[in-house]
Amino acid sequence: MGGGSFNTQRLSAGLSGREGGTRYSFAASHFNTDGQPIRRGGEDKGHDNTSALARVAHTFESGAEVGVLALRARGNNEYDGGENDFVQQVAGIYAEVPVTDTWQSRLTLSEARDELDTIDNFGASVIDTRTQTARWQNNLQFGPHELMAGAEISEDRVSSTNDFDVTSRDNTAVFTQGLLDFSPFAIQASLRYDDNEAYGDEVTGSLALGYDLDAYHTLRASVGTAFKAPSFNDLYWPDSGNPDLNPEKSETVEVGVRGQYNRWFWDLAAFQNDYDDMIAWAPTSSGLWAPQNVNSARIRGAELSSGVEVNDWTLQAAFTYLDPEDRATGNRLARRATQSVRFDADRELGDWSFGGSLVAQSYRYDNAANTQRLGGYGLVNLRAGWQFAPLWSARVTLENAFDKEYSTTRDYINAGRAGFLSVHFGQ
Repeated sequence: MGGGSFNTQRLSAGLSGREGGTRYSFAASHFNTDGQPIRRGGEDKGHDNTSALARVAHTFESGAEVGVLALRARGNNEYDGGENDFVQQVAGIYAEVPVTDTWQSRLTLSEARDELDTIDNFGASVIDTRTQTARWQNNLQFGPHELMAGAEISEDRVSSTNDFDVTSRDNTAVFTQGLLDFSPFAIQASLRYDDNEAYGDEVTGSLALGYDLDAYHTLRASVGTAFKAPSFNDLYWPDSGNPDLNPEKSETVEVGVRGQYNRWFWDLAAFQNDYDDMIAWAPTSSGLWAPQNVNSARIRGAELSSGVEVNDWTLQAAFTYLDPEDRATGNRLARRATQSVRFDADRELGDWSFGGSLVAQSYRYDNAANTQRLGGYGLVNLRAGWQFAPLWSARVTLENAFDKEYSTTRDYINAGRAGFLSVHFGQ
């Protein structure tokens, strides 16, 4: 249990265990906050969320396994101009059978549901999306190598207070993936074919290579493609959906090198993501925000990270540089910083622990034309913990310790200094 600034309260509990061949876990949580104004001089905007999770699986003497999972969350969001009540739930059942000593076959049936009741400046509306999926996956082991292959069928349905031309769509896919270990070489390759009722056929795949230079240093390189169909929420969300969205396609290339030693590591990576019809939120001609396609976008970047453990201290740092470009205009993609840095320092002192983080980002533009600039910022977050009894601990955090006022979106402000205290019992 815990609480703190903005009249925030959090309660959570969980239980897990095993009885013979049966494994189980149950969890529940409740979060509630009055929130804070998101505009200067505005009213507090609160949020609450209550959720529960149950998972049970049983393994038979033959090695076969069956299991079920259920997750449900419901709550309320207040935002600028309105509020909504939401329900999100997932239910699934699976059965896994060892066909041979090297072949495992699993069938999974699942349903995901997202319900949203909205009251805002435009009135009241309801949108209910549901996805039902059947997935068959097979894993084959050949010594140090593994092959995975399968098929998936899913159906999306939407119902709402609004009328839509299309209220359902099917997607059928087949896929395969190989994990090959030719030490010091490692190869991962995948291929997927999708037949989407609304957007047609699409083939995607990836190839990743790794090479151990020695016991401490590893080279890696990867290339891949991806396809993302707009969700029904992207298309039909009340007052902010865009039914004219095209699917998003992307290509990704990354190269990197890592050094891993007894008490410290470093990692350097460079990457480039190319997008066609990238889905991003942007203002419409009416002044409202909605998902829209950026015809062509490219995000180049590099990241350097490192960490060390010395004299009860754990130190970590990461620096990221991005070049997010709208290829049609040459402008920077909206609301994306080019540079960010993070530094973490933590120390253990017996039953006590202390730490802090510095997080900083450079300036960004709020609009696609790059005429509305938002300044960069740096935040300091502090934390401390106390193991005051067996299985009992307390933790206090102070976020934005110096009460920095900053904004990542024009006309909106982020939270100032906030403190939280929590008490935990269990493993």
